[in-house]
Amino acid sequence: MRAYAFRFLMVPLLLLLSAIALSGCGGGGGSSSTPPPGGGGGGGGTTYSVSGSVSGSTVAGVTVTLSGAASGTSTTDASGNYAFTGLANGSYTVTPSASGTTFAPPSASITVNGANQTGVNFVASAVPVTYSIGGKLSGATTAGVTITLSGAKSATTTTDSTGSYVFSGLANGSYVVTPSRVGFTFTPANASVTIANANSTAVNFSSAAASGLSISGSISGPYVSGISVALSGAATQSALTDSAGNFSFAGLAAGTYTVTPTLSGYTFGQPASVTLATTNATVTFTATPSVPSVSVSGTVSYAGAKTGRVYVTARGPGITQGTSVALTNGSASYSIRGITANGTYTIDAYMDAIGGVGARNASDPVGTITAVVNNASVQSANVTLADPATPAVVAPTRALGVSPSNGAALILWNPVQSNQVESATAYNIYWGTDPAASTGGGKVAVTAVGNGANARLIALANGTYYFKYTALVGATESAASPVTGPVTVAAATGANTVTGTVSFPVPATGPLVLALQNVSTGALYSTTVSSPTSPQSASLAGVPAGNYNVYAFIDMNKNGLIDVGDLANTGGSGVPATVSGNTTVTVALTAENSRANVTTEHFRNGATDSYNVGIGVRYATKRPVAATVVSGPYLPLPFDLGNTSFGEGGRFDVSQFIQLRVPSTADVFKTLVTYSDGTTELLTQSVTA
Repeated sequence: MRAYAFRFLMVPLLLLLSAIALSGCGGGGGSSSTPPPGGGGGGGGTTYSVSGSVSGSTVAGVTVTLSGAASGTSTTDASGNYAFTGLANGSYTVTPSASGTTFAPPSASITVNGANQTGVNFVASAVPVTYSIGGKLSGATTAGVTITLSGAKSATTTTDSTGSYVFSGLANGSYVVTPSRVGFTFTPANASVTIANANSTAVNFSSAAASGLSISGSISGPYVSGISVALSGAATQSALTDSAGNFSFAGLAAGTYTVTPTLSGYTFGQPASVTLATTNATVTFTATPSVPSVSVSGTVSYAGAKTGRVYVTARGPGITQGTSVALTNGSASYSIRGITANGTYTIDAYMDAIGGVGARNASDPVGTITAVVNNASVQSANVTLADPATPAVVAPTRALGVSPSNGAALILWNPVQSNQVESATAYNIYWGTDPAASTGGGKVAVTAVGNGANARLIALANGTYYFKYTALVGATESAASPVTGPVTVAAATGANTVTGTVSFPVPATGPLVLALQNVSTGALYSTTVSSPTSPQSASLAGVPAGNYNVYAFIDMNKNGLIDVGDLANTGGSGVPATVSGNTTVTVALTAENSRANVTTEHFRNGATDSYNVGIGVRYATKRPVAATVVSGPYLPLPFDLGNTSFGEGGRFDVSQFIQLRVPSTADVFKTLVTYSDGTTELLTQSVTA
């Protein structure tokens, strides 16, 4: 039985809960939403209006621009409302803007056709204000020096060829900067820095060679950073190679030494024997993967107008691998490494031009070629992307899932797909007090983002509602889905109060949401704390007895979504809680950039045993765009993981058949992850069972 932990198999409702959005749009306010096609409506008069609201981090003073059949500007009032009046029938685009703020969606395309257009709403997100710490090294060594940041945030970087370094994306707080390189000393040894609403750009150090003789060297090969190098003999030391594969041992006396590099999954030839007398010595090594493999490489090109990161996947005999690249002037080089099986590979590439999260959409530019691997690397597997034909607008066939709570309803929907690829570019969710869900309610527009974020928690006045949604391709809207309802939004009537205490490692810059989900019924109970401080207490009254999973997330960028930068425990099964009276529960949030897993499978056919190892990386506070296993046993290295779950962005995984030996709990893998913000991180994963 296959049971890859990195696939995060969960109850569908929990998967959808991982993208809750708090949209304060409509909800008992008496506004009338524009009926979708087939939804009724109508109206008289020779001119009409377009109106809506802005919610989120900024509501008042947002500039809203109208273009198309007519043009104009409006400014939102204190409640975030705006309106354009005196409009003729025609096509229009509404675009909000405010300094230091982004909006979802960035703009809205609407058509006025004999009726007012209401509920053209947007969610504002404050662009986080961050700062940087930087400086320069001088003296005996400048390039390739490791600089470590600790304190309010931990990070590591390496000085460039000029000796400069920088840490960016830092919040206010206290930090310590420490330079290090074997064989050298630094003045000062470290520097304390306090960021208070300004960058710190002159945290400089000087370097000097340690006294005595030295042995230095370099390692070449497909992966050379962080290789362990041991010195034995007349003295014992250890070092790690820098990003260029260099290392050094200093302060040595005359004598005979042995230099031995090690990295799981590679061989380096014989250890080097070095005799020091009066001069320094140098040694070199070549890192050779223990399991031989080849690569498929080439260029990706695109001449169209769309923009976005390009994901490239090689699908071949029994395995899928891949990578991603950013185009410069319409092209980029790619390489997919760790291929071991001969045969024909299909090379698929698509540009993530819709959601920006890595999920594939039918409107994305695509390209496909084949490459034949025959005991050698393929170096000219060039792929040209082209814009596809506009997908057909298909109406949703399934009704919305609606889970009501006190003053809110969690809305869940299925993506509109064709051949397992999302065909809609956006959705409109409508609610109303009539059975057609056309009046007395509102509308919220959401951008298509694949399978990973199809949920919204909408604030509503308590009452009875009906819900439906439509799919859009560009500005063209489908007929509506079947109506869900009547749904009663009301205070919970259970006899119990659940009090949760949520801890988190960094200051919160947005609201905290605490939610309980009944394991048996799926019923949801939630509350919000606008300005949380760790540890934060929050209570939910009226909770019925039963078994629950408890979730918490902090909307750090105040956009109402669980996305990059937010703290959450919604990527798994939550914290279990049994409610049989007033109950307390504790949730500890972490701030890891991404989550990595290793799983194993054991198969037996008669007396023959075989094994698979699964390695996966999934997004957390940052979104991975590429992942490569760079060290570990029984894998061809470096091994580029595939974006195999392209319906949900930010996930990379692989399952590899093992012929060499039985997996062991001593097996450790290291995966180099590249994030959407351009940073990288080396994750360590171990076999646990």
